[in-house]
Amino acid sequence: MKPTIVVEERIHHKKSWDEIVQLGMEAREMKDSAQWVLGDLAMEVETFFPGKLEEFAAQIGVNKETMRRYKTVSQSWPPETRLPYLSHRHHQVLASRKDRKEWLEKAHDNSWSCEMLGVELKKSEGKWDDKMAVASMSFGRGEIQEIINWYRYIYEHWPERLNDFSHQVYEKMERFLKKTEKG
Repeated sequence: MKPTIVVEERIHHKKSWDEIVQLGMEAREMKDSAQWVLGDLAMEVETFFPGKLEEFAAQIGVNKETMRRYKTVSQSWPPETRLPYLSHRHHQVLASRKDRKEWLEKAHDNSWSCEMLGVELKKSEGKWDDKMAVASMSFGRGEIQEIINWYRYIYEHWPERLNDFSHQVYEKMERFLKKTEKG
């Protein structure tokens, strides 16, 4: 399969929203497809060339642990059980579960992201609480710094556009950054 995304095309041709969405979907499908192909090939290597999986991974430039993970996912999900509308990652999250087919169907029926699938699994196991909910929404320092920079720019150029709430958020993020500075 030859990718339809070509750098020259992106530079010289303005695409419509639908074209961009279509190319994005194709790219995601190519990524998922590559993960399945590599996992399936890893199973073949293990079957016909025992002990050569690390060498195979090295020769094609894939981390050996990544290759093992792809193989495990492919073993757990034979081609006829894979749902093409869900990502390889959805399948990976569920690979070790006995009830994986049921959960994959739930993820599909409810249009869950991988993160939401993880949340629902934790809820079903009674491992979800308010602290986890807050942690799942947390920003990393880099993300907070980007937001701070954005707020600072707006504040310096258009201070009247920052309402009281926005200003409070800005101040709280500033305090968070100061508390978490390494030094």
